[in-house]
Amino acid sequence: MSATPTVTVRGEGQVEGPPELATVSVVLHTTGRTATDVARALGDLGRQVDAARPDLVYDAVRTDPLQVTPVFDRRSGVKITGYTGRYAASFVLADFAGLSDLVVALVGLPGAQVDGPWWSLRRESPLQREARLAAVRAAVNRARDYATALGATLGDLLELSDTDGGLGQMPRMFAMSAKGGAEPAPELDLEPQPQTATANVTARFALTDVPPSDALPT
Repeated sequence: MSATPTVTVRGEGQVEGPPELATVSVVLHTTGRTATDVARALGDLGRQVDAARPDLVYDAVRTDPLQVTPVFDRRSGVKITGYTGRYAASFVLADFAGLSDLVVALVGLPGAQVDGPWWSLRRESPLQREARLAAVRAAVNRARDYATALGATLGDLLELSDTDGGLGQMPRMFAMSAKGGAEPAPELDLEPQPQTATANVTARFALTDVPPSDALPT
């Protein structure tokens, strides 16, 4: 008995829509004679950030582990002459109305390096489901086209696998530094940027009513 003819195709889906999240990060540095001094200063910086950020509804607030690094004498490379510290935090907003207030507040911190916003979709965004459905439709249509070209009929679905895809982020960012808020706040381009969700599937279908090889189109 001959094997059932099959056709294997790939389907791709891509859907574009507005972003659902905006992420802004801030980095602050400090120095000190001892590691204890730097750790204490980093704690103070964290409290300054908490006090400065506006009272908004944040989707997430993440703080990196505090970094305290020794500074070695350049000549000997062994003697510790002091310590440096790094504080970093990121803030995720779903309501973009308060985004400019957040950025201005962070830029106003002495020595702050502010980056973002990075626009993105949620992991379970409705756009992702739309992309998956589009990928399946594309696979079915492609398989049907091949069956029609052969003069056959598209049969049952035998296998469907999700190969890759995801949330395609198109970052729009700025990088600024402010020294004690002495300079006026820079003009901000906070226009939300479109995001793309993609999905890719591989599907295998049975073919029925396949003409004999000598009757296939050439």
